Amino acid sequence: MTSPRFFYLKPRTLDTAGFAYVSGQPSDDQDVEAHRVASGRWSELNVYSVALPLASVSRREVAREEAQGGLGTYVGSCVCVAHRWDGGAERWTYGVVTGYRWSSDSNRCVLHVASSAGNFDFGYDKELLQDLAVETYAMRLCKGHSTLSTMPAEMRAVHEAAYSAFHARWWGALRSLEAICDKIGVAAVEETGVVPVFDISSMQVAQVSAKHVLDFVFYHDENCRPPPSVKFGNSIFDDPAGQAPAAAATARVSSNPAVTTGADPLQDSDDDSDSSVEEAAVPSQTRASMKRGREGDLTDFGLQVRARPRLSDDEASSAQLLLDGVPGETGGKGQFRASRLQNTVHQAIVNGTPLWWEFGTRGLSLLHFGRIDATCRRQLLAKYDMCDFSSSNGLPRPVPAKSLDDILAALDVLALLVEEVYQPFVGGVIKAARKFFLLQKTFRCTTDEEELADLVFWIDERLEKVRTCVVLGSTARCSTIQDEFNVAHESFVQVQNIIHKRRLGSLQASTATTSLPPRGRNKHEDSFSSRTGAAAERVPEFVLNALPIAQGRKLCMRYLSNQGCRSTGPWCTFAGRGHFRTQQLSATVRKFIESHYGGL
Repeated sequence: MTSPRFFYLKPRTLDTAGFAYVSGQPSDDQDVEAHRVASGRWSELNVYSVALPLASVSRREVAREEAQGGLGTYVGSCVCVAHRWDGGAERWTYGVVTGYRWSSDSNRCVLHVASSAGNFDFGYDKELLQDLAVETYAMRLCKGHSTLSTMPAEMRAVHEAAYSAFHARWWGALRSLEAICDKIGVAAVEETGVVPVFDISSMQVAQVSAKHVLDFVFYHDENCRPPPSVKFGNSIFDDPAGQAPAAAATARVSSNPAVTTGADPLQDSDDDSDSSVEEAAVPSQTRASMKRGREGDLTDFGLQVRARPRLSDDEASSAQLLLDGVPGETGGKGQFRASRLQNTVHQAIVNGTPLWWEFGTRGLSLLHFGRIDATCRRQLLAKYDMCDFSSSNGLPRPVPAKSLDDILAALDVLALLVEEVYQPFVGGVIKAARKFFLLQKTFRCTTDEEELADLVFWIDERLEKVRTCVVLGSTARCSTIQDEFNVAHESFVQVQNIIHKRRLGSLQASTATTSLPPRGRNKHEDSFSSRTGAAAERVPEFVLNALPIAQGRKLCMRYLSNQGCRSTGPWCTFAGRGHFRTQQLSATVRKFIESHYGGL
């Protein structure tokens, strides 16, 4: 078996926005099953394979060490590297990689970097290099910082925090660079000046204003409606400030085919030069769309929503013509100013904000999904204005649960909603909760509202954990929440301890009541006791065993007798006895009541 061969191929050949390495072994039909090498800039991408003719890639063969090091993958990328200017300390510098030179001696491997302060060669050191999205590259948050004052890990944390603030979901995204700096806690920087951006289709470096880069990514790539004052072209290189890509080109990289070249990676012969020219004319993709793994899919939040399709050029121009005629954007005395409520409704309609998972401390409870009949629904519609989205129209309080059936009914309603709107891992939590309380209903039948409130609060805490896992980007941890619906889990044991402590307090209060001096009895009761001797006689054991039991308490026989019990509440003054009606009464108990308490 022959050893695999390695090749250096051009952008978009291996589903990457830049250059990439492949490995493969030629087959009998002179084809190569090329597998993308996970190295350098693409070290975190998934496996990708494609069949290529050996003749088209044989002249682009490189050494195994070069492919596994991934040095050439950084060509065209925006980077932050450590560089020493004029003999001073090493400082963080921003630029674009225009080429590279690899050597078997690792100390001689360099990247050619073009920056706004000049061009230089960077001795490849993975620890002192960070590949950036074009928007965080344009912010230049660590520019000029010494590598001793801002360590590499700190530099990466700053860029990651800025990227998250710039691309926050829904209405949390920040366009203002000053607001981003304030949020992540770094010194404010200006978004003035120009930054070099590499056009990989023409292999040229264009000088583009930093403000244009941020505006283009924020409004164009994110498909957001820009304000009237913001203008940009069809690509990130069309800077309306006046820097044309061709006029601003400052460098063209080497034509060495082992490093960078303008020909098709699959067509190296002179006869196929036309196809390479056609490929070079294709506009390059923006950095934000090229970078993989930077921005999570909308389904990360457990929501089955699809991204809104981008308008075509004709549709966009037609829509812009309609928008240009809106009085609110043309100024004048009749300028329209939307109210806060109108803006809220408009954003909800345009952006299609899905339902939030606001359980627990955010106010939403499981019992908000309880079943209601037609009468209750009519009363709620009359009480709450469903068209009022202002903050004054707050979330109503849910109806307290009367039994475990109310909790199960709310879980059934919530399961229907989750099945239609949310991802399966959310539905798994609801199913686990429903199964758990079905088993609880088999062993317990409580109607105490405080106990039920404790159980509902415990469920809401579990549902709130789902949102926490999603926000942290760990949807796989949601499966562990299902395991918490277990009688042996520590959180449920704590709830049980609270319930038992409350019951013990009630029993102690009941015992203290029985130790008080008896109240005065009427003459009939005194004469009956003196005549029968019932006050001094203990109830036989066989009678106690025949008493019916409800909620852990045996029936108080005085409660059903003509004599009556001194206590009028649901609990008897004697510990372990309760007041309730029963459909069946044994002959032993009936005979004892008739003979000792004056009959039923």
